[in-house]
Amino acid sequence: MSGHIFLSYSRKDIAQAKLLANAFENIGWDVWWDREIPPGKSFDDVIEQALDGATCVVVLWSHNSINSQWVRIEAAEGKNNNILIPIQIDEFKSLPLAFRRTQVAPLINWDGDTSSEDFQRIVASISPYMSSPAPTPPVKKHPKTTPKQKQAASKPQPSPESTNKAISFKNIAAVLIGIALLLIIFKIIDPLSNTNTTTNTDQNIQILAEKEAQLNAALAKQKELQARADLTEEQRAEEERKRLQREQELLDIQAEKEKLQAEKDQQLVNAQEAERQRIAAEKEAAANAANQNNQDEQNTEEPNTPEEYWFVVTAKPSLKIRKLPKKSGKRIGLVPYGGKIKATKVASEEEIINGKAGYWLEVHYKKSRAYAFSAYLQRIDEFTPDEGNTTDTAQEVLKYTVIANPALNIRSSPDVTGKVIAKAKKGSTVIFIKGASNKQSVAGKKGYWVEIEYEGKTGYVFDAFLRRQ
Repeated sequence: MSGHIFLSYSRKDIAQAKLLANAFENIGWDVWWDREIPPGKSFDDVIEQALDGATCVVVLWSHNSINSQWVRIEAAEGKNNNILIPIQIDEFKSLPLAFRRTQVAPLINWDGDTSSEDFQRIVASISPYMSSPAPTPPVKKHPKTTPKQKQAASKPQPSPESTNKAISFKNIAAVLIGIALLLIIFKIIDPLSNTNTTTNTDQNIQILAEKEAQLNAALAKQKELQARADLTEEQRAEEERKRLQREQELLDIQAEKEKLQAEKDQQLVNAQEAERQRIAAEKEAAANAANQNNQDEQNTEEPNTPEEYWFVVTAKPSLKIRKLPKKSGKRIGLVPYGGKIKATKVASEEEIINGKAGYWLEVHYKKSRAYAFSAYLQRIDEFTPDEGNTTDTAQEVLKYTVIANPALNIRSSPDVTGKVIAKAKKGSTVIFIKGASNKQSVAGKKGYWVEIEYEGKTGYVFDAFLRRQ
């Protein structure tokens, strides 16, 4: 089939494609749209042959087809050969970047009515590409005049000149309204396009990279074609024109990619600066709060007054640090017994947790704001470590059983990059010393790195592979 319409669409839009293909065929045009591949033929070869023989490429853009790589490739081929007729058949956010400058014909919710104005405009756009132009739509016949109509016709009618003037004024008004609507639409769409470009920079760069790869492949194929000895001078000139056009498109795409990459880099710089300012503001606020707390402490003996102090953890084996000042707050870390932590202010009323009365204190934990319960803290100038209390120590020893199969790696540091210094077989016992990390994910399991003792060696393991005895 040659001199035909190549209809490009997503398989999910086959019903709409069939309606349009039937309408074109009823006009007398040949349409290639059935994607069934004959036995012994490859999909690529059949598509390429159909595209080469097409005098017009009609692309049905929809929310399905804008994500189809094949539709994009076929549309790019039609655009490169200046035979592309794009049609929009449903609502979607935006066209692929490479096709946004091409005017799209609307045919949304079309039910196959070939007399509709939208369809007739599409037919008029395709006709110049086809060897047999579309037939002129039939002229509607006027019904016979009734006696009443004759009587009405005998009445004085407005002159043709006044009628033409009225029609002219209506046409001018319609044009002005259309221009006003276009201006409004462009005013709305332009900021949206800018926002979309900003928020989807990575996606646009990816699209341009795909287009760049397609053009490079087309140029390589074209060089092979130009090297053939059986080409006429006219064919060589045409291929050279196409090559120059594609090389220019390639330069445009590369320039656009550089521009988008520069925008992305600037966005990263802006985000880093915003984060730097946020951290500086938090530090300043914490410093101001600490100064205020010190002033308040000098003026009152009230124990609940906020005050910045260094505290020592008295909980064994460790104290849970939480994101919110309540027992149900998310645990974000552990501070072992004897560890130091700075508190900036009291963050709650007095409450009782596990039989101990105290307050939630706002503390600094790894450069972030967090909360710890005061019943398990003691001011550093009042803290005396336990010495020789074997009873308490024995009660606080935590033993865990290894459940990793066949063995659990014991590492020199609390991460998967730490050197393996020993292996604890499944079922063996390790002794917990202290927590050593925030919550992490290792081998698909969530947990914490903890320091343990095993057969006289001290190291780190991931607690998701341990079970408390």
